Amino acid sequence: MCDVLDVSRSGYNAWRDRTESQHSQRRKSLEMQIRKVHNTKRKDNFGSPRVYQELKKMGILCCENTVAKIMKQAGIQAKTTKKFKMTTDSNHSHPVAVLAQRLLVVIISDSQSTHLCGLYPSR
Repeated sequence: MCDVLDVSRSGYNAWRDRTESQHSQRRKSLEMQIRKVHNTKRKDNFGSPRVYQELKKMGILCCENTVAKIMKQAGIQAKTTKKFKMTTDSNHSHPVAVLAQRLLVVIISDSQSTHLCGLYPSR
């Protein structure tokens, strides 16, 4: 394997047995915190600025750009909400049917009060 990688055996073994650096440990813990904030209820639409603010409130010191880089590398993205789209066309030339013309209201009168029993479609 060392021949394929063109490295010495002692260098490869030193690299393999080396402990993780503090920088990569910090990035992993920061990624876990970012996932924790991002996965909480209704916060999955938070981008890096809002996640950064939440981490700041939690007392975790970091930079907004670092949060953005980690989120990009980890594939964490904010969910975007769709813009409201009007689907009803009120400016049409078709006649508008009045609800009272289409429904038959059944009213029962007692000696003391009047009760609305139900709405039935007229035929």
